[in-house]
Amino acid sequence: MKKNVKLCLSVILLLAICSISALYSVSANGTDSQEHITEKYGEHFRIDADKSIPPEKVFTGNVTYSDLSLENGKKLYGEPEQWRSSDFLKDGESLQYGNENIYLMSYPENHAFYFEDINGLQEVAEEEQISAEEALRMAEEAVQTLNITAEVLGRFESDEDPSGVYTYILGGVINGLPVASLSDIYSNGSVEITGNKYSYVSYIRNYLPEEQKETELLDFSEILERVHTYIDAGYITLPEENSFISDITFSYYVEKISDGLIFYPVWNFQIPPVAQSAFMLGHDTDDLFYINAIDGMLVKTLY
Repeated sequence: MKKNVKLCLSVILLLAICSISALYSVSANGTDSQEHITEKYGEHFRIDADKSIPPEKVFTGNVTYSDLSLENGKKLYGEPEQWRSSDFLKDGESLQYGNENIYLMSYPENHAFYFEDINGLQEVAEEEQISAEEALRMAEEAVQTLNITAEVLGRFESDEDPSGVYTYILGGVINGLPVASLSDIYSNGSVEITGNKYSYVSYIRNYLPEEQKETELLDFSEILERVHTYIDAGYITLPEENSFISDITFSYYVEKISDGLIFYPVWNFQIPPVAQSAFMLGHDTDDLFYINAIDGMLVKTLY
């Protein structure tokens, strides 16, 4: 079962400053993992959001891809010695497990990796079914086994899936931080588990950061000043009158430039889900807009 991420591209840049006030409070658990921001602008624009705390060291740099190893892929199913070369693919490399319709595939041209049971989804006997907690653990183990620079975003549920089938969405990370879903180039994939076995694993464009250098961040109060300026200029709007900013997460944004890819930190302002958009599968919020955490520029908006 293949779930593709679709990217929405638009870039708006503006630089301006105005004064605002913001209310900060440290989260109740006594840690410094998040703050809470409460702010209102005009009649309808409201921020009532948990805000993540950036790590002590933040970086910018270049991005390339690290293709996933078919050798590691052998660990997903059966005995490693049963895998053999196959001519199943004409434009990539493939392995077949014995005489079964189970394949490992690698497409170097688009940096894609697949493990697939061609027999497709089948009903799972009750005694072979596992819990959602066990399936999540298997999805996380697949990420580790394949050395994917990704995290399990969440479960995708479909009414068409037979009982005992679990599908989890993967999203790219850089230096342990999530990559913004609306980046110019987004790394993504999925893990499907049928019964107690992997039935499908895919991943495209495994990030590999290079030539990194540490950077300084703009104070968040200045970020909020820029947000209010962009609202006033009409560059940021909410999709619905009763919508609001519910989460502010610190992420990396991957941008395509003339000679490659670069990454830099952004503040990701999110709203409660408006619709199950293809690029937001696995998320419990929708990205609304990104602000460059270094200079306060508006990087991208959803609406």
